[in-house]
Amino acid sequence: MSIENLNKINAKQLISVYTSCGTDKVKFAESYAKEFLPFFGKENLKIFEIGIRDGSSHRAWSHIFTNSKIYGIDIDERSLNQLGCENFKFEIFDQGDINKLQNFAENYGPFDIIIDDGSHFVEHMTTSFECLIDYLNPGGIYVIEDIGCTYLNDYHNDAKNMSFPWGQNLNKMESGNKRQDFIDFTEKILENIHISEWPKGREGKLTEKSDQVYEKISQYKNIIFVHKRKDIGE
Repeated sequence: MSIENLNKINAKQLISVYTSCGTDKVKFAESYAKEFLPFFGKENLKIFEIGIRDGSSHRAWSHIFTNSKIYGIDIDERSLNQLGCENFKFEIFDQGDINKLQNFAENYGPFDIIIDDGSHFVEHMTTSFECLIDYLNPGGIYVIEDIGCTYLNDYHNDAKNMSFPWGQNLNKMESGNKRQDFIDFTEKILENIHISEWPKGREGKLTEKSDQVYEKISQYKNIIFVHKRKDIGE
């Protein structure tokens, strides 16, 4: 599989790659085409996606970002049987195990792109982000997919009835998704973006422009993209 011009990848081309690889990311093709535009055509990127399952997404990224390293984790060891390529690096452990997640990031990061297509439990979404954001390069993008699951309070039970659940069945989540927790999480990101514009801070919060970590947050149907500032730390 090849893409003629890697610098100008559009949604139609992404759909073709996603379809050929068998990933359901077809539904996000338009948003990925817009948000990943700065990365298309670049080499030697490090892309980390949480959630492997049948490996279709990771194979797709290897065709889109050639000569780049693709990383992944999954809770189900059957996922490893779906993969096999020199530029892939994968480990098996629970996304909710923050110590292992941090060790993985320490060993293989920092990354240019991080994609959370893992358990879809709000607790995992938020703790993974908080753990991994320091391992995202300046100008990098952190993606969280299938955020519609955050509206499903009984998701921990619903997931067990999925047609292709794999890892969801292995997660030991006793409580459901709490939508308010995800709202609070995204509000912290927005606060970080906006509050630093106030010279004296606001309500005792951020007071310096240097405290701003995020450039913007883009939201589409069922997916969000958090952009880290390019000039962070300067």
